[in-house]
Amino acid sequence: MFVGLRDLRHAWGRFVLMGSVIALVAVLTVLLTGLSTGLVNSGISGLRAMPLTHLAFEPKTDSTFSQSTLDAKTIRSLGRQPGIRAEPLGLTLFNAKDADGMSFSIALAGIEPGGFMANGLAGGSGLGRAPSDVIISRGIASDGV
Repeated sequence: MFVGLRDLRHAWGRFVLMGSVIALVAVLTVLLTGLSTGLVNSGISGLRAMPLTHLAFEPKTDSTFSQSTLDAKTIRSLGRQPGIRAEPLGLTLFNAKDADGMSFSIALAGIEPGGFMANGLAGGSGLGRAPSDVIISRGIASDGV
């Protein structure tokens, strides 16, 4: 104890420097955690907005949308389970350009017309019954799409 107090008295600058470095690393960690959480939330905000509680993926696809394809028979069998409403959902990402040549990324979600996911959409002009109907977000519409 005596040696520790003596070191604090004679080398206080070293302790202040080390404490400052530790404090800065802690602040940096908190900032990076907040940044990464915001990026993740931005990336999956479309999925979170859907009225879903669970997603079903094909076995051995590591729960990735790009590798999983469930056939209509499997979706119907899931929908026959008590308390479960099941319908297909397709999701893909692609790039597009506007009339001015500006590139942007778009997430395209394919849903069943008239299904529970279509009825839960908010902020669109409404999804009709035709398979070719499209709803776009207000943000993309304000960008001129």
